[in-house]
Amino acid sequence: MTKKKIKALIYGEPGVGKSVFASQFPNPFFLTTDGNYEWLEDFGAKPEAHYRVDSWADFVDYINNNNFDGYDTIVVDLLEDLFKWNEYEFVKKNRLEHISDAGYGKGYDITRNNFFIEITKLLNKDKHVILLMHEVVITTKDRRGVEKHSYKPSSRLPDKVLDMIEGRLRFVLRAYFQDVDIDGRLVQKRMLSLIPKSNEYGIIRGVNTDALPEDIPLSVAEFFNVLNNYKVEFKRDKVTLVEPKQEEKVDETAKCSRCEKSTQKVKAEETTEIVADTKEKVEVETKHVEIKEEKDEVVKTETKEETTAKPISKEDKLAAIRAKLAAIKAGRK
Repeated sequence: MTKKKIKALIYGEPGVGKSVFASQFPNPFFLTTDGNYEWLEDFGAKPEAHYRVDSWADFVDYINNNNFDGYDTIVVDLLEDLFKWNEYEFVKKNRLEHISDAGYGKGYDITRNNFFIEITKLLNKDKHVILLMHEVVITTKDRRGVEKHSYKPSSRLPDKVLDMIEGRLRFVLRAYFQDVDIDGRLVQKRMLSLIPKSNEYGIIRGVNTDALPEDIPLSVAEFFNVLNNYKVEFKRDKVTLVEPKQEEKVDETAKCSRCEKSTQKVKAEETTEIVADTKEKVEVETKHVEIKEEKDEVVKTETKEETTAKPISKEDKLAAIRAKLAAIKAGRK
């Protein structure tokens, strides 16, 4: 038998065998709301191993003042009854006609939070804790008119509260009848949906669902047998740190022959280009020199012509002036 404490919610239609299933847990103590515990005595339940709850206040007082010594399992049968008593007592205490009369959302928040807190206290005890609920069947039709059914715990417990409690449980499973043909006779077999289906509200935590059967007989012995034989194979992935790559130093001596040939080819091409560029530069410079030399010769020729002409003296200028004056005078006479 597993050493871990089972925290579970089991729901199903009335008469499917939820209470009998819970009574098979180790040394159970029942907190009942429906008065049907006496029928469990036919299945081996001890008459003294139960307490009939008459109100929400009675339930809260009992679980807070009892350690359930001598018992290994606590069973709540039924959970939705406790929630309705919780709401009723809040309305009565505050002299309201309806819980909504307390103000916008105020009554709902108070009752739901109180309920969640007290149920969590019960779940925190070092015991197996089994919560029992009736189921509700939701029927819908698709576009072709085909009916589809889905199953969830009683709507008397609001979905928000159910979701909060579900977060504290390892199992939320559905008990159901399965029709089996035995020798031409249809027999109803009680089953437990161990792996919740797509149309079932449920959860199973901490297991590999591929390694478990989807459905098992509604038997605690079979339930524990599956859990005890189930082995979790968990392999932690190894994480290796990769150091940043450093720049590799190129070893000239380790170059391959192909690389050397390619390098030589590239160098030869570069040398050819340099020679060609040098040749062009030389030709250009030569042209510039020729043009410069031509300009120098022109300048020299002009300079020679200027230097060959003789300069005119002052005496010659005076003589020329005198000759012009004498010619003018002669013309007047």
